[in-house]
Amino acid sequence: MNFVAIMLVVLFVFASECDASRKHCGRMVYNKIFDICSSGCTIEDATLPTKLCMFAHTDSEIKDMCCPE
Repeated sequence: MNFVAIMLVVLFVFASECDASRKHCGRMVYNKIFDICSSGCTIEDATLPTKLCMFAHTDSEIKDMCCPE
């Protein structure tokens, strides 16, 4: 019984940390996009923030995905 309770607490804490991490990443992504592309994204892609949070992209890749010239 104690083992089950401990596992539930551990899972709850882990899930909370992941959710907070995603929110933090989302804010960082938007700040990074505006650092690279001064007027923001010129391409409408709703999945772009998720892609940038999941994969490590260089500044030039972000520029190509968000505001190509």
